[in-house]
Amino acid sequence: MTSIRLPAIFLIALASSATQAQEQPATPPASTALPEPLRAVIHFEEDRSNIRKEEEPALGRIAAYLKQHPGLKVEVQGHTDPFGTVEYKQALGERYAHAVASWLTEHGVPATQLQTISYGKERPAYKGTDQKKALRNARVTFHPLGP
Repeated sequence: MTSIRLPAIFLIALASSATQAQEQPATPPASTALPEPLRAVIHFEEDRSNIRKEEEPALGRIAAYLKQHPGLKVEVQGHTDPFGTVEYKQALGERYAHAVASWLTEHGVPATQLQTISYGKERPAYKGTDQKKALRNARVTFHPLGP
């Protein structure tokens, strides 16, 4: 068996480039970068799909942004806490998403800019066992779908 001896400078350069690759954070594609207003998370009370007063300022900023960008389509994503059946939480997430979409359309956002989806309890933001913190999973998030 023959061994190949690489020059030391090559090995140092190889190790250096591997280290640099690990240190650099991955840059998300531009399509996944959320504009500031769409980074808002709209929270709900446990098993209730009404819009809370404290969420209205964030929804107002989202509505204003969407009206300024009429070509932008947004997926309104409903998420729930993990307590209950998959079927119930799927339906609840749908109610969350529809409640937010309805609020936005009532405040001037064309329905054609909005698409709703429920992820139920399948994509929790908090995965721990603390029930109080897990209830923060009852939320709506946003994802841009178009330009």
